[in-house]
Amino acid sequence: MFGVALVIKEIALHMIRKNGGKISNIAAVVRRQGHPNCPHDSTSKVAVINLTQAYGLGLAPLNINVNAICPGLV
Repeated sequence: MFGVALVIKEIALHMIRKNGGKISNIAAVVRRQGHPNCPHDSTSKVAVINLTQAYGLGLAPLNINVNAICPGLV
């Protein structure tokens, strides 16, 4: 999750200079609920979703779109 935050921060600086852009993160909707066998995975996926929402709100006025792709069970 920390790596995702660092990449968004660096990429956003370039996009601000270019007056806009799009950032896509990948998480998993299946992990929104905790799982006893892998709590660290559930925590990191939800953190990526929340980080995406926070950056999306913060960067929207700068014409930068931030979304998360959250595939479910297939």
